[in-house]
Amino acid sequence: MIVKIVVDQLGRIECMATVQGHPLLLASVIEALKSWQFGRFEIKGKPTPVLGVLAFAFYAWGAVRLDKSIRWKPEPQVGQQ
Repeated sequence: MIVKIVVDQLGRIECMATVQGHPLLLASVIEALKSWQFGRFEIKGKPTPVLGVLAFAFYAWGAVRLDKSIRWKPEPQVGQQ
């Protein structure tokens, strides 16, 4: 299952949308995401919300996140460094 998430300025998941996957798996993904907290993302030292994409693989024994090291950062806007 692949989902898009919006992470707020405090690192909490604000909202999510399914990109791909079977609808019967969605409840398990939502339950897993309820306990997740991300680090704050900053642009020029200011906390900012970000959009991320997460992939879940389901097996007979449950769900696992494929890459725990993924850390999404917003793309710099034109003129920002």
